Amino acid sequence: MEEGFVVSQPMGDKSPYDFLIDNGEDILKVQVKSSRWNENEGTQKSPKYEFTLKHSKRNTTYESHDVDFFGLVVIPRRIISIVPQKAIDGVTKANV
Repeated sequence: MEEGFVVSQPMGDKSPYDFLIDNGEDILKVQVKSSRWNENEGTQKSPKYEFTLKHSKRNTTYESHDVDFFGLVVIPRRIISIVPQKAIDGVTKANV
């Protein structure tokens, strides 16, 4: 929005993405995933944050026709990483 993008959110929960972003050239599909500290891995000095990259309803991985980007949000650190779907195609979990 600060960059002049138009951001839209689909109604209902049928779409595999959370937001559409119109950058003036393309309309991009973005899926947002969030994580808190995974107590089973890492330490307080070096915590691990795990993201499940599967459709919650279908329990399948996201494919290139589903989303263009993931917004990975680390809640306690207030960090958002934008990752292209192509970079993690077929992956079901990611740690940061």
